[in-house]
Amino acid sequence: MNRTLKKWLQWTLGFLILLLVLLLVVPWMIHPNQYRAPLATLVKGMTGRQLTIAGDLGLAVFPSLELVLRDLSLADAPGFGEEPMAKVETLVMGVKFIPLLSGRLEVDRAEMKGLILRLQRAGDGRTNWEEMPGLLQEGGRKIASPDSPAAESRETAPVADPRGGVEALIGRLLAMSAGSVEISSATVLWRDASADVTARVDNLELKTGPIHPGRPVAVTTGFHFKEERRGLNGRADLKYQLRGASAGRVWLDGLEVNVKTALPGGAIKEAKARFTADLAMDWRARQAEWNRMELATTLWSDGEGVRELQMGLQGRMEMDLTSGRLAIPKSVVTMLLKGNTLPPAGVQARLAADVSGDPRARTFYMDNLEIDGPAGIHLQGDVRTRGWWSGIEGSLSARRFDFRALLIALGRTIPSSPDVKACPGAEAEVDFVWDAEGVKLPRVTLGLDDTHLTGSFSYNFHGPKVQFNGSVDSLEPERFRPLLAGTGLGVWPPEWIGPDLVIDGAVQIGRVGLEKGELVGLNLQMHTREGVMRVDPLSWKTHGGSVSNLVEVDQREAESRVSLVQTLEGVHLGPMFQDLVGWNGLDGVGEWVVQLKGQGRDWEALIRSLSGEIRLSVLDGVVTGVDVGGRIRNAHAVFNRQRPAAQTGGEETRFSQLTAMATVRDGVVTGQELEMRGPALKVSGGGQVDLVKRRVEWQWNGDVVTVLQGGVTDADRYAGLTLPIQLRGPFDGLKKFEVGTVDFSRVTPAPGRERGVE
Repeated sequence: MNRTLKKWLQWTLGFLILLLVLLLVVPWMIHPNQYRAPLATLVKGMTGRQLTIAGDLGLAVFPSLELVLRDLSLADAPGFGEEPMAKVETLVMGVKFIPLLSGRLEVDRAEMKGLILRLQRAGDGRTNWEEMPGLLQEGGRKIASPDSPAAESRETAPVADPRGGVEALIGRLLAMSAGSVEISSATVLWRDASADVTARVDNLELKTGPIHPGRPVAVTTGFHFKEERRGLNGRADLKYQLRGASAGRVWLDGLEVNVKTALPGGAIKEAKARFTADLAMDWRARQAEWNRMELATTLWSDGEGVRELQMGLQGRMEMDLTSGRLAIPKSVVTMLLKGNTLPPAGVQARLAADVSGDPRARTFYMDNLEIDGPAGIHLQGDVRTRGWWSGIEGSLSARRFDFRALLIALGRTIPSSPDVKACPGAEAEVDFVWDAEGVKLPRVTLGLDDTHLTGSFSYNFHGPKVQFNGSVDSLEPERFRPLLAGTGLGVWPPEWIGPDLVIDGAVQIGRVGLEKGELVGLNLQMHTREGVMRVDPLSWKTHGGSVSNLVEVDQREAESRVSLVQTLEGVHLGPMFQDLVGWNGLDGVGEWVVQLKGQGRDWEALIRSLSGEIRLSVLDGVVTGVDVGGRIRNAHAVFNRQRPAAQTGGEETRFSQLTAMATVRDGVVTGQELEMRGPALKVSGGGQVDLVKRRVEWQWNGDVVTVLQGGVTDADRYAGLTLPIQLRGPFDGLKKFEVGTVDFSRVTPAPGRERGVE
């Protein structure tokens, strides 16, 4: 025992003496700075760039052999500025000392602190990380990227596939043993001159757990990011377990990514997302597969409409690592919208589609798209994006659904309507393009009840400018009045006419059904510039004739100014007056010219301020409710004690021509030169139509001499006698004419004649 113990003590003492000698002698014998040039040469051969080590190299021996490099910088490629591509404050590589004595290499730790990495893309598409021929290696050979000019210049040199270098690099990393790898206080700067994009990553932290062959490696990382032009900034955190196997297969199990970001100046002010999945990659087959993929996103806005959007995605994704193409078959997205104008619980929708994309071409596709929304609405179609979501285009169609129920589900309060057919069903088809310039709907087909619209629409964000062109077969405005309540449409003044808004549009409507009557072939063309809206023409056909209007609305001042020029030709006035005010006292083929101007902050003020003139002409007409000639002749017979003519049928007065001229002031129409003529007929008069009070006060006078001429001797002696006729009352309740009497008592009988003998 004593001999064995003594021998063991000798061996132990010898080892300690040897270890002490190594600790004291090796650092004294080895000068780390002498490796400065070899290290620079090694990096030069791998990257083609000059490595500068400004600080002293340090070396530690126990308990691990550590090489410490300080103040490193790697030169950038020509044409990308004088700043180095990469700078590192401290780089530490530690190797376990004891296993090294037995010939085993075990990395104790690898630590990098204060990395600043500048990545750039020039305007011609070149990047500053190209032409690094030795960055990837396979079997000790340097490998260049096949897309780099350097690779093209070496036509005779055999170049290995860089994919094999990546596979070998990952394989070596997973096959090594290490205590941990840590990157701290790192910054990555990105500048893309071709797309005018500047972004940066700050406070990048990456840390791994112990690395042992065949065992999963825990990895956590986090960083802040910021994009200059849009002001995008936020925080991202990742964690996963990395494991690998032979044949180039790598797994990221339990991948979890959390992102919070702010987007000042845009419609979306803040966003939060959480992504989880299991990722399997096969480097040899160049394939990647995301399983159990789930994405939960919440977007916040401070707009008046939607304030919050929650989205969830479930599915699996397949990727081709060579082409970058991906596919998410049968993906499902759920959405929840919340906002001031929506119900408190929000509005839910479900989206299902076959998603595919080509990131290199910056295009994504959603085929077999189906969207299920509130009130049973179901949409289907196809959508595609371009330019990293800078543009979206596609087509959607909605089979027939309950439009009224949809509006109620979206938080609208719909007043009750006596018309049971008021929008019970709707359907739609639309092609759309949405990009940085604006929204375009090159093809729109809408169906609401019996109304069908086809046309196109576009809205340019930068104008702003609106263009539209539409055709409607038939329209019943009263059916849609309850649906427009609270939308601001039809309210005076039209506040949507802003000083910067430009509108160019045209609409043709085959038939407009009014509460009473209809308009046929309505044609509207609208133009808006600098706060002035001009509708020219606004025309239609009605009651056998045509009506054309020129309307101008000027909103450049506090009170809106309106001017109207209306021309009516060949219209049967009887049916028109009956439809408009329920009065059938006048008929005939008429024409008029109306010129009006007004201003006001609301409809009542506008009507009250109207001024202008009206000229009216009616040919071959009839006044119903009074027989001017018959009344005068019968009054004359009674005056002369003769029997009046028997009354046959209803009373009416036929005329060959009626002309009138009226002035409008402060919303009151004053007639001054009304005259009606016909065979043995002359009627003249005037009055007022109060548009504010909606009331008529008008009086005509039938000339007795004109009626009696040709049938009565010495009719001229009745000169000055008239038959008074009045029309009074509100628009909605006009009564029949009030007919007075002729005062023949003022006439002196002719000499030698007695009453009753003519």
